[in-house]
Amino acid sequence: MDIFESSSSSLQRNRSLVKLARPIGGVALRLVLVLLAAAAGTVACEVLIRYAVDGSLGRLQFLQLPPVFVATGAVAAVIGFVYGLSNRLLLACTFGWGVLAFIGASHVNKSRVLDRPLAPWDLLEWRQIIALLGSVASGNEWTFVFGALGALVILVLFVVSMRRRPLLPLHWSVRLLTVSLAAGYLTAVVGHRHPEVAPYFSKLEITNLVWEPKGNIDRNGLILSLLMNTRALLVHHPGYSKKAVETAIAPYRDRVSSAPEEAPDIVVYMGEALWDPTQLGVRFSTDPMPNLRRLMAEHSSGWLISPAYGGFTSNVEFEVLTGIPMAMLPSGSVPYQSYVKEPLEALPSILKGHGYRTVAVHTFHRWFWSRDEVYPRLGFDRFIALDEFPNIACEGPYPSDEPLVDRVIEQVKEDPSRPLFLFAISMVTHGPYQYERSKTPEVTVLDSLSEPTVHDLENYASALFRADKALGRLVDFLASRERKTLLVVFGDHLPSLGANLSVFTETGFISQPQTREDWRRMATVPLALWTNYPTPKRDVESGMPFLSLEVLRSAGFNPPGYFAFLDSLSKRIVGLRPDFVVTADGTVLVPRSESLPAGLRRDLDQMYLLGFDRLLGKNHAAAVAPNPTGFADSAAALPEQLGE
Repeated sequence: MDIFESSSSSLQRNRSLVKLARPIGGVALRLVLVLLAAAAGTVACEVLIRYAVDGSLGRLQFLQLPPVFVATGAVAAVIGFVYGLSNRLLLACTFGWGVLAFIGASHVNKSRVLDRPLAPWDLLEWRQIIALLGSVASGNEWTFVFGALGALVILVLFVVSMRRRPLLPLHWSVRLLTVSLAAGYLTAVVGHRHPEVAPYFSKLEITNLVWEPKGNIDRNGLILSLLMNTRALLVHHPGYSKKAVETAIAPYRDRVSSAPEEAPDIVVYMGEALWDPTQLGVRFSTDPMPNLRRLMAEHSSGWLISPAYGGFTSNVEFEVLTGIPMAMLPSGSVPYQSYVKEPLEALPSILKGHGYRTVAVHTFHRWFWSRDEVYPRLGFDRFIALDEFPNIACEGPYPSDEPLVDRVIEQVKEDPSRPLFLFAISMVTHGPYQYERSKTPEVTVLDSLSEPTVHDLENYASALFRADKALGRLVDFLASRERKTLLVVFGDHLPSLGANLSVFTETGFISQPQTREDWRRMATVPLALWTNYPTPKRDVESGMPFLSLEVLRSAGFNPPGYFAFLDSLSKRIVGLRPDFVVTADGTVLVPRSESLPAGLRRDLDQMYLLGFDRLLGKNHAAAVAPNPTGFADSAAALPEQLGE
């Protein structure tokens, strides 16, 4: 009897263990499936993007295993999070793979066009991605064919997962635990610099190479690089305080501001990808930019250091209009979409305070780069965009500059009773340049180069020739006026010629690996300051943050406060980018280098402090600076919507 009872008790215990093991085994099976799905997606994404960008897997050797494991965990967390919410494993896997496919394709296309990796900020402007698909697709048809097939497969899996009964459903308690753990893991990865998390990343030898975005992708992979840089959307300045700002601005608080007796009309004409391709050493059938070359020869002219290459025009605008350097912000960020949420003192608001009409004209979508939201905050009264150019003619894939010049002339004539500040942005020279080549291009290449290089150069040079012709017509009109007029013409960045800088390397314009002088060459764009009244001719070499100061001085204004600080700083720094600084003697230095002179480091710290105060802080400097002519308060009461 005792033996029977003992056997029965043992059997009951075994059954209990089996009942307990069954759900544990089921959860373990589900965990394994999630990890396998995440690992497959992560590896496929990292391998395919390297092959798509480089045409080989050579750079795969730089990818470290610990970042791959952490990234796999992050993808598993995303899948697990959706799995816990939906209780559908196939749906969760499809969602995870879809996200990987989207960011992978976005990274490949951005790298090919702009030679720059994907950043978290890019994903905020999905409208830009859709609007540029047509131009990016030109010359990359097979990429989009495979992308469309991949999207179709994901869509089919999504439909199947929704129509079928849930596969391997979870108990509600397990779902809650899964969602919590997944959210916690993702939070830890995004906040990898937190004191509780940083030691683990240090043990794994994972470093976020924020100063080298391409190297970050090579070493840590696209997925982990994106996650680690997501938190940088929140900008802070470690030494920011009211006292620090007051100390930095104090030397400029007593500067006497002044304005000219006769305020000139000011037209700032930013040429899209405006650059001199003859610097490549390539012979062309005709000069692609004769009018601009004439302006530069006869009037004040020189060169500007741009913070961008091949794109991100809005970041150039931001530096030009506000005087705030991109170097103080996270790599890859876009201030227009992330930071300019309140009225901000800028060139248009300053001039508006002196009675100017302030108008922006751009032959593209008004929502692009969120300009429609940002421009009123910078002080523009009106923004004339593509929707006000009915039936506009295109030259290549983008609108002609001739209608742009027509509208600029129209605005100059509109109200002669008030001075005008007009900011015009051209489009016809926008890249990429792989679109179908004209049978009768205005400019042809005379040298023997590879077919892709000749294709890109002739498309770009011909578009530049047409843009220069429109510019010449504008100059002829302004020259016929009696009213004083200042015209400032400059390029926003170099054109994105060839995949992976191939045109620049093939022609020997830059070397591989690039030197510091190459960095400077790839950031230098032309500048001309033309007037229809006598002014001394000057040679100008500067950075985009100093151009607003240059415009004000050329027009006869002498601003106080932050712009007085820029005036002082411009005597020591002539160019500034996130990756290098050009000093007044032409030396190229790395901002974060330990060898940076103490005085220059202090200058940059003050510039970043005052820039942070104006853009993201409490604008303490405006309260300190004097305001006898309306400069400091010029952004105090701007309309939230543009007038029509």
